[in-house]
Amino acid sequence: MLVELKIPTEFQGTVAGDINKRKGVTVGNDQDGDDSIITAHVPLINMFGYSTALRSMTQVKPKIMSKIRM
Repeated sequence: MLVELKIPTEFQGTVAGDINKRKGVTVGNDQDGDDSIITAHVPLINMFGYSTALRSMTQVKPKIMSKIRM
């Protein structure tokens, strides 16, 4: 599953580490003002409950965009 996360830059390392724990592979990392945009391929099975986990890590409501690629 292709996932794009827009998060405050200060949490970029924490979120990138969590993506790795979920067996994800980061394929892109961009800046948008004070935010970082992380693009990664993560197995769908490892994404259940991720919105809640991400909100806990960043203390804000994250913006998550995802696409299932076949």
